[in-house]
Parts: sequence; structure tokens; C-alpha cells
Amino acid sequence: MIENKYFDDALKEVIKSKPFYSYIFGKTKKIYLDNLEFAAAMTINSKTARPTMLVNKKKISELAERQGITGGTNITNFIAGIFLHELDHYIYGHVFKKVESVYGQNAELYNIATDALINENIRELDQFGSSAEDHVEGTVDEKKPFVSRSRDLRDPTSEELFSYLLKKQQEQGGNGSGQGISRGQLDDHSQFGTSPEVREIAEDYRNSIVKAAIEKSKGDVPGHFKQLIEEINKGKINWKKMLRKFTGLGVRGGKRRSWKRENRRYPDMPGHVTSETGKIGVILDTSGSMSDEELQKAFAEIDALTKRQRQFYIVQYDAKVTSIDKYRPGAWRKMSIKGRGGTNMRPALEKMLEMRIRRIVSITDGYDNYNDDLLKKFKVLFLLTQDHDINFEEAAKGDGFECVTMR
Repeated sequence: MIENKYFDDALKEVIKSKPFYSYIFGKTKKIYLDNLEFAAAMTINSKTARPTMLVNKKKISELAERQGITGGTNITNFIAGIFLHELDHYIYGHVFKKVESVYGQNAELYNIATDALINENIRELDQFGSSAEDHVEGTVDEKKPFVSRSRDLRDPTSEELFSYLLKKQQEQGGNGSGQGISRGQLDDHSQFGTSPEVREIAEDYRNSIVKAAIEKSKGDVPGHFKQLIEEINKGKINWKKMLRKFTGLGVRGGKRRSWKRENRRYPDMPGHVTSETGKIGVILDTSGSMSDEELQKAFAEIDALTKRQRQFYIVQYDAKVTSIDKYRPGAWRKMSIKGRGGTNMRPALEKMLEMRIRRIVSITDGYDNYNDDLLKKFKVLFLLTQDHDINFEEAAKGDGFECVTMR
């Protein structure tokens, strides 16, 4: 069994020597499990839409022993290579779709194609791999059980390689099942996939942290991501869609019994209260720098959300909290905007804590102090005006918050 020290060293290796991966790795939750069939797996948390990496230390130890990997540095690099492999599945977006549902009996061929695309850029795994074609033809070298680059195609995409492998297998009379191939038991793709609603948020979050990683690495990005990054940079974020998904994901409040509430049916029994997870808070910057047009634009969309979210609270603030209202559909047309003074978000955040609200939408132009100590206690979506403070946005993204400009 590999000592924990080497796993810690592998984490440090990715963080210190891989600038682009470092930021994304930091935003990925790591869970160590002993009951995984494979060495590792990448998945999307269905409640938070965030990436999660599952790691089986015992299985990684078995793979290292099987491949004859010895020496501290070699073991550390091998583990780091597995970490990079999982991160690539996330960055490329393979993890967003349920492979079996999309490709049916050809799912394993697609798994081979994605592993080949990734491993050819990870020397620590590529050296122990046989070509994608070998895996389809059944000619895998037992000393090289992982999937490596295509033997016949040069720089194919995963879809191009998948189509090629499918054609090759059909020519051989195969049924597309992948013939029981395990891909060297490197990683488990059955953890891929999530609901359409979560997928949209997960992809938007992936795009945001990839962009942040590019900035933080000062352009030191692996060349094989060039096309993907171009596609991400071309994409425009729909702020209305992002708002709908943010307020609709993981906010259904559960009920629990409490003596603080009277049970109307059984007086001698505790009543039911709704947990704070069912509440959405909107903190609205009404300082003088926010225009009426921008406020109206935001409220028109928020109004539509109240049809499905009954626990919706609006806190207006400028230099202090100026009003607190439980929002009702159509209320924005009659709502009086109060304040129009200076700007200080802190009192509004403190009010949210007091109200036990942890998921908030902040509508602001960002010309305010960035209260990172308080903000880290919340799940926050910042709806920013078109002329917002760029420094505020960069600080928020740096802490992993979602930011979108209302256009």
C-alpha cells in the first residue's frame, strides 16, 4: 500500500508545477474511497453542480505495483498523472453526459476514445498504454493496459476517434460492446452524467473556472486545450438562465419538527418548520450609482422566479439596510426603491445571516468594498450591471463565486 505521503506529494505536484490545473484542482472536491472498482472517478455533485474527484488509494497502489513503479518520485508522478486524467475529463466536459445513455452498447468505445485523447498528453500514463485500436482489436500488451494515443489517426477529437473505432469494430464483426475491456482499471466512467438542469449550471461553472485558470496561469495553458478554450471564450452567458438555475438548484427547504411552532392539529406535539435551505435572499444595491433601468431589468426576471420559489426575500441597501420584504409576484411594479446614498454591502450580508439565509443573489454594480470574510459564508450569484467594477468581479471569481453581467 502506497504511503499517504505520496498522495500528499502528488497533490502538491499538481498545485505547484501545473499553473493551469492548480486553480481547477483547488475547486474540485476530493473524496477517498476504498470501494471503487477502479483507481479513480470524476463526477458532478447533483446538489452543488461542482466537480468531485473520487480516489481509491488501494487500487492506485495495486496499479503501481502491477506496473512495477518504484521510487518516491516515480510513484508521486504516477498518482499526479491519475489526478490530471480525471481533471481532463472535467475540463473536456466528458463528465457532463451519461455515457451509457448517449452511446448505448457502444459506450465502452467512447470511453476508450476519451481516455486515448487524455492519456497521450500525460506521459506517466501514456508510457503504460496500448493504442486505442489495440483495445478494440484485442491486442493489448499486458504490460501496457491503459489506453494510449490512436495508432492510425493524428490529433483526432474524441468523437472522431469514437466514430473510427466503431467503424473498425463493425468491420471486425463486433457488436460495439467494447468486448469487456477494462481500460487497465484506471478510472470509472459510470459516475459521469447528471440531470439537464444541473448540467447547464455545471457547464457554466466549468467555463468560469477555466477562464479564471487561464488568467491565473498567465496564459500557461496546455496546448491540447486550445480548441476547447476558443469555444469557451466564444460562448455568451445567458444571465437570465443562470439566475433561474441558481435559484432553482438545491433550494427546496425540508420540513422538521420544532417546539417553536404550534402544531394546530395535535396541540401536545411539536409543529413543522421549513429549513433555511428553502430561502432565497436578494440583496439589492440601491445606491446612487445604480440606474432605474438596471433595477427594473433585474426585478422583471426575479418576478418570474417567485412563481416557483415561495421563500423569497428582498433586502435593499445603500450604506445601510433600507428595507426588508418577503417578495410576492408582481410586487416589483409597486415596490419603492429606498436609499440612493453610498454603498456598503456588509449590513445586508449580516441581515442575511440573521435571517438564516445562505443562498443569495446580489444585484450590484460592484462599486463597494469586497467583504470576503462574510461572503464566504454564502452561496452567491452576482448579477452585475454593464458598467460594473471589474476589480470587484475578479475578486468574486477568484473566490469561486458565479458572476454574470446583465445585458
